[in-house]
Amino acid sequence: MLYFNVNRSRECSALEEFEARAILGVSQGVSFGDVKKSYRSLVKAMHPDVALRDSESQKRATNAMGRINEAWECIQALEAIGRLGTSSSTASSAGSSANSSQFRSRNRATLVDECEVCGSWPAIPLIVSTVSTFWIFMRRVNYEGSLCRSCGLATSRYYLKEAMMKGWWGLGIIFMPIVIARSVIAERKLDALGDPIYRDILVITPNELPLMVEDHPIKQPIPLLASVGAIVLIVSSLIPTSGTSDPTQSASSSGSSSGSGLLKV
Repeated sequence: MLYFNVNRSRECSALEEFEARAILGVSQGVSFGDVKKSYRSLVKAMHPDVALRDSESQKRATNAMGRINEAWECIQALEAIGRLGTSSSTASSAGSSANSSQFRSRNRATLVDECEVCGSWPAIPLIVSTVSTFWIFMRRVNYEGSLCRSCGLATSRYYLKEAMMKGWWGLGIIFMPIVIARSVIAERKLDALGDPIYRDILVITPNELPLMVEDHPIKQPIPLLASVGAIVLIVSSLIPTSGTSDPTQSASSSGSSSGSGLLKV
């Protein structure tokens, strides 16, 4: 099993319990045993030995393990003196202490394998798009960035839902195959990606939690009915009805019948 050695005698001065728990992915009421389980899971997932061998991945894994171990040392120190989970150790949960201010001043942007929406790891680069159109008017939107599984599925399905409801009614319909293809590719990539495992508390992102994933638009009645109705209208407009006839043929047939009548007279 992969573990870093930690100094159990370390004083928890540079890192408060609230922040340590946030790094380890546990809430304030979780027991020491459950915190230890979360720490072990993170070590298995984030250790440099299991990361990719390129320099960027190794740097991210090393930095993450440093943060994880720093948080774990703080939890161990508080447990050793019987202060874990006490009101005195969580009083700085709002980040008002000097140590907390120092700690939070080291905020950073996301890396390439971190979700740019919620900051979670792992994440992969994705491209999704949508289109809204009516007659000759059209609006296209493309999103390109690194997303975790939850944020990626939520974004891809939202874009596809918008296109299914608004992308059939004008010239923008020519871009619908691209929208659908990108959505299918994104879904396959994200299905192979694991759920978000770790989020560094120092990462600055719009959200701190992954986006909620809704059902696929095909399983939602409004976008499904809108798409089916649009396709039916398009197909029916392209297929000629059997009741119509060529006026020149009807005129010639009427003329020939009248001519034949005159000959009989």
